[in-house]
Amino acid sequence: MPCRTKSANFWFRCEYLKMFYLWAIVCLIYCASLSLCARLKPNFIYNKYFHIAAFAPLAVLLVALCRRIEDTGLFYISAAFAVLIVLILIVLFILPYALFLADFYCHGAVTSLMGLNLPKADRDYSRAESAERAQDYDRAIAIYRELAGNDPDDVEAARRLAVLLSRKGDYDTSALLLKGIVHRIPDTSTRVAAALFLSDILCGKLSRPDEAKALLVELKFRIKEEKYTAIVDAKLAQLK
Repeated sequence: MPCRTKSANFWFRCEYLKMFYLWAIVCLIYCASLSLCARLKPNFIYNKYFHIAAFAPLAVLLVALCRRIEDTGLFYISAAFAVLIVLILIVLFILPYALFLADFYCHGAVTSLMGLNLPKADRDYSRAESAERAQDYDRAIAIYRELAGNDPDDVEAARRLAVLLSRKGDYDTSALLLKGIVHRIPDTSTRVAAALFLSDILCGKLSRPDEAKALLVELKFRIKEEKYTAIVDAKLAQLK
């Protein structure tokens, strides 16, 4: 009888161990999927409601896993070791997502702390881009304004600032910024796109078509690539 009781108790715990492993695998897969989203950074990862929706299944899985641990018991060294390994793996799997959340809600503090070896401008660009993806345009505008003010040659910061200001309806300031930097943008495709964007503001928002035409004519004179001059010609034809 004692032998049977011991044997039955062993198989009883083995069945609970199987359930524990099953829940552990599900939990690890879910944690890994959240961290993968944090790495790939799709648009929905910056939605606060997604974070709330993601937390509910995670909480359910962790509670279920804790109940499996309670059912399994830690009387066997092998069971205790398995539980410890699973808990460590969960922490490692969820860590990238947890760091992303900390960085998202602390406005780039984690990125700054972990990227102390990066130049300040690079960290600021990272913070501004995160704010843009989260549609926190006021914070992004403040960062780009600081970058453009600290370095007058940073035409990219000024260009991004102008685009965001136009989204906020400040077309006069946006046009003023773009007019000051549009011919200093080194990349031709970006320069043409910025000039076309500025011409749309001048014509559509500020009712200054003559300035838009003069801008495009000067741009056409400065650029040499045929594919870009064709784009400028097409835009000039629309303005006539």
